[in-house]
Amino acid sequence: LRSLRGAKDRLQRGHYVLLVSMVERVGGQKLKWSGAGTDHCVARSRPKQHLGRFFDLGLSFEEHIFLLAPPRVDARPGMCLQFELVQCKSRLVNEDRCVGWAVFPLFGTQREVLDGKFKTPLLRGAV
Repeated sequence: LRSLRGAKDRLQRGHYVLLVSMVERVGGQKLKWSGAGTDHCVARSRPKQHLGRFFDLGLSFEEHIFLLAPPRVDARPGMCLQFELVQCKSRLVNEDRCVGWAVFPLFGTQREVLDGKFKTPLLRGAV
């Protein structure tokens, strides 16, 4: 994960975390791995502070996120990565809440895991 650009004053002041999970399709259930030790395979970034001013252009994450991918035989064309931008609980916000989300395909046309640098827009609101 590199950065979230264009946040400016669209986001309130506070700390934000980016969650990445695999879903079976857009709007579908999160994938579960029985041997991974957890119910859901979700990765998250470290909390980043945003001051919420118009000249604070974005959030810089600059970190690597790793997830388990299903084997090629179990790959389905609709599987995708779901990104959720979550505002962390603070004195201004009573609970953690999703303020933006995006999806990105996990596999290409030949069922290969997509690899490289990509950009995707975040949609405002909860999933």
